[in-house]
Amino acid sequence: MAVRIVPYSSEDRAELERLITELQGYIAEIDPEKQTRPKEEFNAKRYVALLLEKVKEGRGYVLLAADGEKRIGCIAGIVRAQPSEQDFIEGYPVKIGDILELVVEEKHRGKKVGELLVAELEQIFQKAGCQIIHVSCFAPNIPAHRFYLQQGYFDRNIDLWKNVFDQ
Repeated sequence: MAVRIVPYSSEDRAELERLITELQGYIAEIDPEKQTRPKEEFNAKRYVALLLEKVKEGRGYVLLAADGEKRIGCIAGIVRAQPSEQDFIEGYPVKIGDILELVVEEKHRGKKVGELLVAELEQIFQKAGCQIIHVSCFAPNIPAHRFYLQQGYFDRNIDLWKNVFDQ
């Protein structure tokens, strides 16, 4: 398998939708609260349209991992807007790159495809002047969390939820 990383083009739209749908299905399966739509109810076309809009507005990037002509993974990220006044008060402002999505086809996981995608986006963020790269990881997605830790990322914030509907 000779994987190469290529920039997204409009011809890749259906493949991007397929990959995002695969991720959605996986996340829905592992969601203990069942708050994530299963892939059968997921509007991939609309989601990808919004993702591409966000990427365009946020000086962002979408990259795909290609094995021959087949797209087997993707990553999307943006460079955050300038820090707000509140950011300047709370801490030292830095330029941040955000990883929005990372998907690798299930049968290609563990074969360094994710590492290649992350490394390529990290280089782009560095060239854009980012000092920090941020990624959120769904807590039940333990393999993804472990993957990011192996890439040198570290835990910084913890989000907590409480379901009050059934009380």
